[in-house]
Amino acid sequence: MATQARVINEPVNQPPVVRSSANPDRLGKQNLVPRTPPLAYDISARCVQFVASPGRTHELQASLPARIHAAFDLVPAFAGCMVMISDQEARLVTVVTLWSGNERARHCNENSPSLKKLLSPFVDHWLRSESHFAHFSMLSPLDRQFQQNYQPADGISTLNAR
Repeated sequence: MATQARVINEPVNQPPVVRSSANPDRLGKQNLVPRTPPLAYDISARCVQFVASPGRTHELQASLPARIHAAFDLVPAFAGCMVMISDQEARLVTVVTLWSGNERARHCNENSPSLKKLLSPFVDHWLRSESHFAHFSMLSPLDRQFQQNYQPADGISTLNAR
């Protein structure tokens, strides 16, 4: 039997409630599970795209995240990084560093030369480097747990359908 869930409209400033038909209570009514708002952060992101030197992609993917963390770990605004390898072209690499806090834009820009220096040994040629202001959000732990516990049998979640 597939589980279905739908979001019920709640008054403003109240977290939405998800009605689950998977676990009706003893009176046959559907349980209401509160949904918390997603965790959200204003961040700055430095996005660097380049073509990796031939034969360096595997090494880059294995070691670069740790190298970036080691280089920026003591910078107060550093919030993390992503190293992405294109599924279309293995040598096409995108590195994103994330910066948070009141001084995020300044730290993002000031550390850009250090990031390029760190990436240089892996680069055949540079494609693009730019800064972005972003609003980053992710599921709260409660939403993630709810989705894991109430996944429909067909594997398609209706939680976020509107």
